[in-house]
Amino acid sequence: MKNNFFKNYKFMLKTICKASASRVWLNIFFTVINDLFLIFYNVFFFAYFMQAVEKGKNIIEISKVLIVFVLINILFEILNSYYNQKYVPQNDVKLSLFLKKMIYKKITTIDIECFDNPEYYDNVTFALNDLFDRVKSILNNVSQFISHLCCVIVLIGYFAQVDFIIVMISLISVLMGLFFEPIINRYRYRYTNESLKYQRKYDYVKRISIQAECAQELRTTNVKNVLNKMIDDAFGGLKELLKKYYRKISMFDSVQAFFGFGIVSCITTLISIHRIVIDKSVTIAMFLPLLGAIAQFTWRASSVVRSFNGILNDNIYLNKFNEFYRYEPKIVSRKEEMVDASFCGIKIEHLYFKYNNNDNYTLKDICMEIQPKQKIALVGYNGAGKSTLINLILRLYDPDQGSITYNQKNICDYNLKNYRSKYGIVFQDINVYATTIGQNIAMDTKIYSDEEMQNIMNTLHLKEKINNYEDGFNTQLTHELSDSGEMLSLGQSQCLALARIFINPEKQLYILDEPTSALDPIAEEEIFETINSYLADKTIIYISHRFSASKIADKIYFMESGQIVEQGTHDELIRQNGKYADMFNLQAKYYRNDAGACIE
Repeated sequence: MKNNFFKNYKFMLKTICKASASRVWLNIFFTVINDLFLIFYNVFFFAYFMQAVEKGKNIIEISKVLIVFVLINILFEILNSYYNQKYVPQNDVKLSLFLKKMIYKKITTIDIECFDNPEYYDNVTFALNDLFDRVKSILNNVSQFISHLCCVIVLIGYFAQVDFIIVMISLISVLMGLFFEPIINRYRYRYTNESLKYQRKYDYVKRISIQAECAQELRTTNVKNVLNKMIDDAFGGLKELLKKYYRKISMFDSVQAFFGFGIVSCITTLISIHRIVIDKSVTIAMFLPLLGAIAQFTWRASSVVRSFNGILNDNIYLNKFNEFYRYEPKIVSRKEEMVDASFCGIKIEHLYFKYNNNDNYTLKDICMEIQPKQKIALVGYNGAGKSTLINLILRLYDPDQGSITYNQKNICDYNLKNYRSKYGIVFQDINVYATTIGQNIAMDTKIYSDEEMQNIMNTLHLKEKINNYEDGFNTQLTHELSDSGEMLSLGQSQCLALARIFINPEKQLYILDEPTSALDPIAEEEIFETINSYLADKTIIYISHRFSASKIADKIYFMESGQIVEQGTHDELIRQNGKYADMFNLQAKYYRNDAGACIE
């Protein structure tokens, strides 16, 4: 995405305004008013006071002006106190909630393929890091830039009344900043971009080090040495980048500070002294406020440049954020049609698919039909393409060639949410969420009765496990959000995943990807009997390396290297004595039948 400065800021400020328009304008208003008040108090009022004393004005008249300034100051302090102590904390909560919901909603709509792209993943990570603090930084930098710029303009107006040469020389500091800051920012932008790959390494190690599933290996193997080396490499890379870019940044910044502010301050001060001592065009009463104005101008001019630099640095973030947020999903509905109430079948014709930046097809010429109430098994070794095929059926990816029809309509024509809602799915990688058992089963805010869930648990032989918990289905799972959270074994987690599909029998088609891989053979057989009994009148796609599912399937598709190489019933494929039979016999020889004979 092009680094478009104005579009980036327009988008972010609009976003903040959607959450709270008053926050933007109040932030700018209070920043500008407070800074201008300091200028008027430290320069203009001081100049008035010095000249009034020099001219011998009445003390009562001076006191009246002083009282007005004090009253205005008290009013500003009351307003500032309300703004900073009440409005800002309350608004921070509102703004933070809005941003988090906005990001969460966006993440759930991003195409799955984006997470296969390291560059896009970098953008997501960069965009989400300290999001709220970044937004506040953007808001403050914009407010401070406007405020300091207003102060510089006011001070230039003051200098113009005293000596126009001081105005011209003072502008040098601003021009120097405008010249050097884009150069400095360019180096910072390069540093930020090149540091992302090292930051990703560090974030990966940080994430791995706190995952419960990695805790045992980190303590019982030397994989921690590998991770420590990754951290060393990451920080070594960042150190080299700092040497490469920040030496130049430091050099340009020093030159800017010396010529832009140091020299300008000295020259303007010397000119002021010359006007008093030699020309006598400036009085002592004017000189002291003038020195204060020069000091204020130097500070404000440097602050204009500094806040502008902050705006440029924030734009690096905004560019990455917009690249993430303005991404348009490719997986979209073409016609927004709704799926029919009854399932009539799926037909897959000459399907080809390859992942991004991959020259080889992961799936090649896949043809398949799935009829209502049919039990299908996808069988094959790891990497055969089984899970990828399921991802295409669920429309998590779109094929490069070929088509998938559901109820005789191309799945691209259906409303995406409505279409996916027709599936009950148990994925191979099961997630147990840091919520209650009941919410983990329902996978929604919908509330099921304890009786409904208890019946499911009885079916899956988890009744005793649940009854052991004092809070029953309200028991919190995992230790992530609760010290007293319960941990489930892998086998229990698989049963929990099956409970999710049993609790909602309204699905049209069920996909079970290795649903019993963590169970022992006896428990596995019981679960499959339960599945077939519970979902007897439903269409099921089984994916498994083991043959408990394929033996009870109506049709088996054996996949190898992204192709369907064999299909038929279990008995038919065994008689063919092909690849399916080889795989079956390879596994079967490790088990004994009831008579103790080896199946070969």
